[in-house]
Amino acid sequence: MPTITIMEILSGTDNKKVLDFFTEKQFKVCDFTSDIAILAGRLRYEHETLRVADAIHIATAIEHKAKYFITNDKKLLNLNLKEMQIRNL
Repeated sequence: MPTITIMEILSGTDNKKVLDFFTEKQFKVCDFTSDIAILAGRLRYEHETLRVADAIHIATAIEHKAKYFITNDKKLLNLNLKEMQIRNL
């Protein structure tokens, strides 16, 4: 999970249990690198409606060889990516 996820979690809740859940060992927190930035930029170029944070999330997943990207965002379900499948939660 990209470090931006922690920011998004904290902007949506002040519940320490939620934050603790996402920072436990079952999740790998990945720093934002120049490779991920380049990939996120390419994704936004190819998919004009893709928001910055979503592009970072998806690029991080691709960079770390995820097979699936799980989301509640119906707009993301319409993305057709060759690198991985996007699935509904």
